[in-house]
Amino acid sequence: MNSSAQIILLNGAGSSGKSSIARQFQKIAGKPFLHVQMDDFCAMLPDAL
Repeated sequence: MNSSAQIILLNGAGSSGKSSIARQFQKIAGKPFLHVQMDDFCAMLPDAL
């Protein structure tokens, strides 16, 4: 079992196509990838951070 994780970060200005690229990548990737927008990711972090 491979326990390593892969993270792909897409950075860019608003409305530059980051979410569209992430959705297309999910379609063509050979394995499942989770897409989390930065606002949603930050909401999951504890307030102490």
